[in-house]
Amino acid sequence: MATPTHSAAAQSRAQVRWEHARIPSPSGPVPARVYRPAASAPQGWLVWAHGGSRRAGSARDWHGPTAELARTSGFAVASVDYRLVPEVRHPAMVEDVLAALAWAREQARVQAGERAGERAGESLPVAVGGDSAGATLAACAALACRDRALPLAAQVLVYPPLDPGCAAASYHRFPDMFPTASCLTAAGRTTGTRAGPPPPTAPCSTAPPSRRPTCAAWHGPS
Repeated sequence: MATPTHSAAAQSRAQVRWEHARIPSPSGPVPARVYRPAASAPQGWLVWAHGGSRRAGSARDWHGPTAELARTSGFAVASVDYRLVPEVRHPAMVEDVLAALAWAREQARVQAGERAGERAGESLPVAVGGDSAGATLAACAALACRDRALPLAAQVLVYPPLDPGCAAASYHRFPDMFPTASCLTAAGRTTGTRAGPPPPTAPCSTAPPSRRPTCAAWHGPS
């Protein structure tokens, strides 16, 4: 596969503009980075939750991928700096994503109203997504939207941990492949999404630094 050149990367960045945002929530402002296509108005909104086992990662760390999402999709992307453990436990992170979704719906409604010829009351589509641990946060938020009869156009889940018992055949076919089943279940205990006391040191923290942002955790339903 060809490696992007510096000029190609610079051109890609020029096609997206971004800014910091502070999203209101019952627990206080939630920081986020908002990415928009530079050449045209967004076609919708995508709220994104980064990976990192709910213990690591940030919107800044995921700057490149989320900017690329905005460029290729034509959507505005709100990359959420949700709260992390050990400062909080589940479901605080899901609440932050839900607050971002509520904010994005309002942005989409206002933007739709500003478009010429748009019928009153219409809105642009709003979706939720994430990768690794962020994907399970997105799935939890999607379930909450369903139960609360809130509109949601789609959920975009990238390698989400959705098997609480780590019972799928792949966990046993390659038992030593990172992240291991023991790593996932231990991470779940540290975030308050799985029964049992938290271990003194989560096994995922022993992963090489370059792999820690993608170290997955098990996250139960909201």
